Amino acid sequence: RDVVSHEGRGDDWNSNGTVCAAEVFDWNAVRADQRTFDLVLACDVLYEAHAVAPVSALIPKLTNGAPRGRWMLADPPDRAPKNRAAFLERVKSDHGMELVRETRETVTRAGSTDDVLVLDLRLR
Repeated sequence: RDVVSHEGRGDDWNSNGTVCAAEVFDWNAVRADQRTFDLVLACDVLYEAHAVAPVSALIPKLTNGAPRGRWMLADPPDRAPKNRAAFLERVKSDHGMELVRETRETVTRAGSTDDVLVLDLRLR
């Protein structure tokens, strides 16, 4: 787990005590005492159909309640559109989470250029 501090960063940083934490865990075995977050970042988690249900089930386990609860999910746009559609339908019906913005970005890294679909989802 890494925690990033904003202390001494200047006026352009949020001064309200914001903490950034990253955790690695098994999404099929989330601890009962798992902390929750205002923002969850997820990347490349819907490429297999069997991942839709466990990833959707993470929303109440990892996300603070509305209106703060937010997920930003990055997904290759053409890899698994049916899985993405099933995920969006499930999170809306099961958790009241809505897609508020969808953007397609082109990213170049290490000589490779790829399109990425970024989904901004919020609890309502």
